[in-house]
Amino acid sequence: MKNIKHILVTLLLIASLPILAQNTAPTFGIITAVPSEAQLITSKIHHKQTQTINKIHYMTGTINNKQVVLVIGGAGIINATITTEQLINNFHPQYIMFSGTAGGFGKNINVGDVILVDRAYFFDLGDQQLTNPVFPDFGPNPITHKSEKAIFTADSATIKAANTIASKVKLDAYSNSGKIISAKIYPGSIATSLHFPSTKADMIKMRKLHIDAEAMETAAMLNVCWLYNQKCFAVRSISNKLFLNNQYNQYTGWNKVNARLASDNAGRVVVAIVSGFATTR
Repeated sequence: MKNIKHILVTLLLIASLPILAQNTAPTFGIITAVPSEAQLITSKIHHKQTQTINKIHYMTGTINNKQVVLVIGGAGIINATITTEQLINNFHPQYIMFSGTAGGFGKNINVGDVILVDRAYFFDLGDQQLTNPVFPDFGPNPITHKSEKAIFTADSATIKAANTIASKVKLDAYSNSGKIISAKIYPGSIATSLHFPSTKADMIKMRKLHIDAEAMETAAMLNVCWLYNQKCFAVRSISNKLFLNNQYNQYTGWNKVNARLASDNAGRVVVAIVSGFATTR
């Protein structure tokens, strides 16, 4: 009788555990660099739980009944690399998305616009990446056993599906000297660098690569996803313009209001993609 009671108590305890803890993997892993970029996304997560693994804090829960795990990984290439790898190894999500802001470069790009990143460049590697997307002399990589890459692309089918959903999202408009500029959503490219591209040579190189914006984490995340055969992409909203009248102006137009607008626009797109994505789980 005692054994039966013990079994019943154990079963009741298991049944009372949160649903997320019983599932083997979330559908979406979401990474942001800083807390402000996670604010809107966090507000849309239901059944929130937190856990810490290897000193990294995660929030699990659901968005529109889709299981998600959110992590604020810190800014920069190293933080993005560590966070992405830990997210893959600890949670095994079906998709990973990076949500955040970026410095815009393209002529027709405005503050508040959202880029669904379809390719990213390690900008610091030099002009070799203009003609050769791989480095045969650097390989083979110990995980893939293939040559290292300088250019990383998101899965085209994933980007296409995400773009279809994102195109219906209503974004906050940008106000510039009293002029209201509607925000746009489109696929585009990102340069990832340890330094902010700031010279005339940088500007010329960005034009040759048809780069739309600069962000410090995107290529690192896509690199790790490539190594682990993980589907992932980034959603980046423009917080400021890198160059103005062919002159470097890293903080042209940057202020807390524009940064908030960009963070929220990216977050809106991420939430919409999570809610509307057709998944296999």
